[in-house]
Amino acid sequence: AQPNLPSVIWGVSQRQTSLLQRMFVEVLFLRMGIDVETNQAGFQQSVAAFELSHSELLRGRRNSSQAVGSFLPDLDFPGTSNACALDAMLDVMGKFSMMKTSLQEVMASNSTSEQ
Repeated sequence: AQPNLPSVIWGVSQRQTSLLQRMFVEVLFLRMGIDVETNQAGFQQSVAAFELSHSELLRGRRNSSQAVGSFLPDLDFPGTSNACALDAMLDVMGKFSMMKTSLQEVMASNSTSEQ
């Protein structure tokens, strides 16, 4: 049986929180010099997954067979149309962009301090 729509959207939304946590851990490990290349690649993958999930929540997902890298890729759902949710999503993306820039600066400072 297909899960109901609110639970699918909730699952995708909760994945966003996990991805944010993972990004911070990857940058922390990178700064500690732990498996630097793996954590750099992991950070980029986490950022891409966050941005993909955010876009899917915003625009919806159709043709799920093409949802490579998505959470629950076999399920389609409509885009967000609620004005309050759209405003909140805009706020999230603005804060995410600032956070991503800050974390990338931390990563860059780590690579320059190693040289």
